[in-house]
Amino acid sequence: MALSTAGAEEDDETLEDKINRLMEAKKLLPNASYFAFTATPKNKTLEIFGDPEPQADGTVKHRPFHSYTMKQAIQEGFILDVLAHYTPVESYYKLVKRIEADPEFDTKRAKKKLRRYVESHDHAIRLKAEIMVDHFHEQVLALNKIGGEARAMVVTSGIERAIQYFHAIRDYLAERRSRYQAIVAFCGEHEYGGAKVTEASLNGFPSSQIADKIQEDPYRFLICADKFQTGYDEPLLHTMYVDKMLSGVKAVQTLSRLNRARQKKHDVFVLDFMNDSDTIQQEFADYYRTTVLAEETDPDKLHDLKAALDGYQVYATSQVDELVALYLGGANRDRLDTILDACVAMYREQLDEGARWTSRGRPRRFCAPTASCRRSCRIPTRPGKSCRSS
Repeated sequence: MALSTAGAEEDDETLEDKINRLMEAKKLLPNASYFAFTATPKNKTLEIFGDPEPQADGTVKHRPFHSYTMKQAIQEGFILDVLAHYTPVESYYKLVKRIEADPEFDTKRAKKKLRRYVESHDHAIRLKAEIMVDHFHEQVLALNKIGGEARAMVVTSGIERAIQYFHAIRDYLAERRSRYQAIVAFCGEHEYGGAKVTEASLNGFPSSQIADKIQEDPYRFLICADKFQTGYDEPLLHTMYVDKMLSGVKAVQTLSRLNRARQKKHDVFVLDFMNDSDTIQQEFADYYRTTVLAEETDPDKLHDLKAALDGYQVYATSQVDELVALYLGGANRDRLDTILDACVAMYREQLDEGARWTSRGRPRRFCAPTASCRRSCRIPTRPGKSCRSS
């Protein structure tokens, strides 16, 4: 906006003029170059920054202007291949029946646990926690991975599950008389066992110290609920235990926490309780080579979403206009909340449970198609409140 001539405010500007000016000022400038660097490009990123390639059938594909592929990075030793030893739990069970493990480890007991899990469909948290801990001691610590410095990440499907794993792993480590401990990572405060718990109350140290603590003994297990799964750089991570369905770019981002190269780090290992090899390999396929967007975004989808939102009749056009005028005029949050609270009341009174369920995710999906919409949706959230600004 600072570089755009369209960003200059004019005299006698109406609200409509101001909205149009803000929209124009956020468009890409013809006299500037824009570059995006990402390991996992999304369709919108490719459409904005990639090179268009018109097709004979009238569609337009987009591809990166330059690619340094995952395959090339692996071949040149900058990252490790996380799929080389990706193993679903059923395959791991077949494997351990054929190989000799650490002679000091009770392999018979470990095999019984795996057999119980695979063949009897006993998916109890405690059983899976024991399988993870046993595997880490037998196949990671006993084999001196990363010079004995290896760490493990446990990827869970939610906060409740992460806390359950934390207690189960902690208790079993104590039973094994292991000198190692676990750390749990999740956002906010959660009720568990009749009490409010946080990362700090469970770990015994502030949340800001988690990334540093996992690098120190006795901490070897990092149990996560939608945290540290993207953008987290820890070369000591060697093993990942997955108990969560993964798909799309999320699968690539999550498993790629292991791929950071480091001295004495020659391999990594994934033990997956939820996904299968074919699905995961398919999700990674595009990122091993150049990712290409098959077709452009359909603008009609945004109009369809708006029509669906209007159809719920939980807000009036006059309320939208009033909120926009207040927001662009710099009004404080309390004045905005008065309008938003009225819409929430209509949502609760007018819609039945089924309509509430189907409508819940649509405002967020309405904001998602355009980056400019996301940037403009910056009304801060009050503590304890979910974001209603979309």
